[in-house]
Amino acid sequence: MSFDSPEALGEAFIDRWNANDGEGLGRLFDADARFVNVVGLIWRDRAAIARNHQIAFDSFFKDARGTIRRMERHDLADTVAALHVHWRMTGQIERDGRAGAPRRGILLLVCRKGGDGWSIAVAQNTDLMPGHVTVPSPAAEG
Repeated sequence: MSFDSPEALGEAFIDRWNANDGEGLGRLFDADARFVNVVGLIWRDRAAIARNHQIAFDSFFKDARGTIRRMERHDLADTVAALHVHWRMTGQIERDGRAGAPRRGILLLVCRKGGDGWSIAVAQNTDLMPGHVTVPSPAAEG
């Protein structure tokens, strides 16, 4: 599988998400890629990225569907780009079995171009939290 742009990877990520395809999602990433999920867990290779997404797809994300609201690309070099994928998701299953409220967030994909096209080297997913602000804790200060 070859991707001709970072945006094509963003589209493929959502396609595989909606197909509940952890293995296919994992193949979008470099073998040694890193993924930080919305709660700060770090998966340190393609196999962990695929496995942990599949666990979610088989449980609380089994009915979840994502859509891309927009994508913003920032080229860092001829072969490296950062892509912000603004997403919306519905259908998450809450711990009590009820359908969760829709969520929105931003997925940052750091992509690199190799001989066989673009792939994802690093990703970080962030939930948008309307009404929240960042407040430093005393432990975080200098």
